[in-house]
Amino acid sequence: MHPIRSATRKLKIILQRSEFKEECPVNCPCDEPRSWRSKNFSLINLEEVEMEGFDGEDHEFDLLKVI
Repeated sequence: MHPIRSATRKLKIILQRSEFKEECPVNCPCDEPRSWRSKNFSLINLEEVEMEGFDGEDHEFDLLKVI
């Protein structure tokens, strides 16, 4: 995974899925205060976003909110 910079103009996100459906365990690192969901960054130069594998699950919408 590459870091996202504010100068980013194109962003391509590929969501890969396991064939096994797993839910986050209790005390999942996704919910910790330092997780990606609590980060703030500005993509003022973003012009194009391409997403593959987006199914509309809750964590995927969380990602869209951060972007």
